[in-house]
Amino acid sequence: HWKKVQPSGKGTLWSSLPKAPPIDEAALRELFTVKAAGGQKPTAAPAGGGAGGSAVKKEQQPALLDVKRSNQIQIALAKFKGRGILAAVLALDETVLKQDDIARLRECSPSAEEVEMLSPFGEDPRLKETVRWGPAESFLLDMAAVPRLSQRLACFLSKLTFEQRKKDAEAQVEAINKAVQCLRGSKTLPLLLALVLQVGNALNAGTPRGAAAGFTSEALGKLAETKSTVSDARPAQTSLLHYVARVAPAESS
Repeated sequence: HWKKVQPSGKGTLWSSLPKAPPIDEAALRELFTVKAAGGQKPTAAPAGGGAGGSAVKKEQQPALLDVKRSNQIQIALAKFKGRGILAAVLALDETVLKQDDIARLRECSPSAEEVEMLSPFGEDPRLKETVRWGPAESFLLDMAAVPRLSQRLACFLSKLTFEQRKKDAEAQVEAINKAVQCLRGSKTLPLLLALVLQVGNALNAGTPRGAAAGFTSEALGKLAETKSTVSDARPAQTSLLHYVARVAPAESS
């Protein structure tokens, strides 16, 4: 879990750490050095397969859409209750289209295959008499005629949700700013980081990961997960986090 950070010159957190308190490195290594054991080979992830992959294109039938797709579109249409969908999409009319409507329209937008399948019926309306033509097919044909439909709906959704997303982003930025100010003003944090750095270098001494000038933040999350070895003389385990807390000076608590 220990990933060292290379020295990056003055002005960084690592270049200004205070001196860490002394630790008993021999006792530390005795606690947390894992005894050599036969390695377990990683379990390979199951190979891909199964039912994935692109569906085989079916031969054209009197019913252009399958039942599931037709029902999906007709349920969405029922929620619009007779509102002029095509005109509203072309005009991006906020009085007709709301945020939830955009999500439904995006789900029901015609795919490239459906556009290709329905285009002859737009060129020659008499072809509709040769198949079972319904509201779902009419909707897809109308939507296929809208220029850049996918981009239009995506941009319109961004416009409708902009203010709420802006408020959310402002709240997150404010929280981050407060956290940064708290960390930069802390006197305890640099001392604890120096101690963790000293402990990590002691445990990784003699390896390419030793003699680090700093470490990545991932290592902090692993302190509680790194457990001491168990022996007859020491049957109870302790975590590296508990060890750091025990050897930390009282003023950093």
